[in-house]
Amino acid sequence: MRRFREVMEDSELEKIPPDLAAWGYHRKLVEHELGYSHWVRYGQDLIFWLSRIGLTPNGNFHICARPGREFQPSSRRVFTCVEITAEYLGFERLFALTQVAQLGDYLERLGWSRYELGYTKALGDE
Repeated sequence: MRRFREVMEDSELEKIPPDLAAWGYHRKLVEHELGYSHWVRYGQDLIFWLSRIGLTPNGNFHICARPGREFQPSSRRVFTCVEITAEYLGFERLFALTQVAQLGDYLERLGWSRYELGYTKALGDE
């Protein structure tokens, strides 16, 4: 059964960069990104992480999944977890810096708005 798990132990954090590289993530992690981001695995074939933007209540959202996985990384369950995790961390708004059309279309269906670098969403209920 696939479950969400926070990644906090150094031994588990050290496995993240090789997984991202093997799965074809489009960039290397920046210096200290492992330390200042909040990391979550969904099973052994999806990772998402949230990084606070400076001293603001806003965060960047990143996601990577193993190619050939047996589920869609853009499932409603995954994005519900992303939003709840971000709220729990005190974020008021998330930004996804993507130009991938399929992901963007899905984000818009989930209530995200397009902006010049990708997509954004205010968090919380009114």
